[in-house]
Amino acid sequence: RQRYYREALSCFVGSLKLKPDYIEAMYNLALVYKALDQEAEAAASLHAIITAEPENRQAHFLLGKMLLEKKRFQEANQHFQEIVKTHPDEIELLTTVIQLLLLHNRYQEAKPYGERLLKLQPQSTEVLYNLGVISARLGQFEKMKNYYHAALQITPTYFPALNNLAICYLAEQNIDAAKYYFEQALKQEPNNEAIEYSLNAISGGGFLKGAPKQYIKNLFDSYADHYEQHLTQGLEYIVPQNLKKTIEEKIKKRQPKWRILDL
Repeated sequence: RQRYYREALSCFVGSLKLKPDYIEAMYNLALVYKALDQEAEAAASLHAIITAEPENRQAHFLLGKMLLEKKRFQEANQHFQEIVKTHPDEIELLTTVIQLLLLHNRYQEAKPYGERLLKLQPQSTEVLYNLGVISARLGQFEKMKNYYHAALQITPTYFPALNNLAICYLAEQNIDAAKYYFEQALKQEPNNEAIEYSLNAISGGGFLKGAPKQYIKNLFDSYADHYEQHLTQGLEYIVPQNLKKTIEEKIKKRQPKWRILDL
């Protein structure tokens, strides 16, 4: 706890020499190895725990987390599935797994855990909202709206769902619905410049000098993780391909050292 990891390492190793099957010492040894950036040794300790106790949720979770950090997503999810298989009704555990997967933008993997959690907490605003976010990222927009509406039936003042629904309806050009949900969201955050700007824009409230910084920040933050997919698949953006084709038609011989400025 005082972060004297080398000293701790020596003590845990000594403990295991006296009692090789001491699970708690193995787990703490794994934590020390991880703190020292000795990932292979940490993983070996965790695998030893799982060999001795196949249902040990702490070892499965930490190993899954480490694999996520290495972008070995399929292997990570296998460990999370093992946890849920042996502890299917533990709400806190499911919540932590979902949060971890969302942190790494693994929406497809997070979905079944979210659906499982909803069965355990059908009246949870946050669970419904998270499923709405997951659906949006997977391009399932009708499901997304249904989850957000369900969340608002339980907590009508829940700002994230109000704001996201407004943005969704605006994207669909349903101006009346977008305006309604922006207005409801603004009641919860009266000083939100981004929402004021959006309402002014869709209501024709006069000349707009420019978008406030918060509006731009929120827009790009919410768009960043699915920008490429939306641009190329949703909007079918092919300007770079067309530009490349046009240039190659005009310049048959490729220049070896082009300097390209991306505007």
